Amino acid sequence: MTRAQLASMIARALNLGASEKATPFTDTVGKWYEKDVQALYEAGMISGTDANAFAGDKVLTRQQAALMLNQVIEKHGKLGTLQTAVKGDNSFAKLPTFADRHKIADNAIIAVARLENAGIVTGDDGHFNPQNELTRAQIAKMLAGVLELTGNM
Repeated sequence: MTRAQLASMIARALNLGASEKATPFTDTVGKWYEKDVQALYEAGMISGTDANAFAGDKVLTRQQAALMLNQVIEKHGKLGTLQTAVKGDNSFAKLPTFADRHKIADNAIIAVARLENAGIVTGDDGHFNPQNELTRAQIAKMLAGVLELTGNM
């Protein structure tokens, strides 16, 4: 599963369309997923790997998927009980319970916690495995959970 594939799945599931504006991501121009990425970017539901790159052909990790799906939840205003108390020192108060939570990137820790608290991610034998690639079955489960939570299913 790539970043582009998940972006397209999200954009199509939410029936998002892109304007005719130029995309800030120079690496998506002319690609099959250009309009889907642009639509998500315009909706504030996606960011690139930097200001000018989306890296759509890169394999998607579990923590990258959590970040992307968390942005969908945030934009739909569905945080409610998913709000996670975070201490300023990033101690794991009310954060993920996974045994390998220390391996989750700082920018992804809250996203993973929200998805875990909602039952959208459950891990494997007590581990989240943040750098592992996602299978289609795993992303289908995660996306279905987010769509249900946001009322889009």
